[in-house]
Amino acid sequence: MEILALVEAMGTNYMIARTSRGLAYIWTWRSEIDDDDLDAMLARPTAEHGAMVGPKEKLIWEVENCVGSYRWCGDPALEEAAEEVVETLLDAIREA
Repeated sequence: MEILALVEAMGTNYMIARTSRGLAYIWTWRSEIDDDDLDAMLARPTAEHGAMVGPKEKLIWEVENCVGSYRWCGDPALEEAAEEVVETLLDAIREA
């Protein structure tokens, strides 16, 4: 697994990774994950610890609609953090 982007914000590590299964969007409290962790995260994702693999368009939609939703939450600190996460992850997805 190759981590293309990693942003730690809002108590979560957000990652974009190139995996044997394809491009992955990962959100977790862990600072490192391996292929076994990824398999478990894909099989049983939760709001705090999960992953998805798919085409760029699907991952972009998920980033925009999940972590991106915090950009309008009314808390300036969360809004700023969410914007940084979204920009970093979308750049990594587009460049992958």
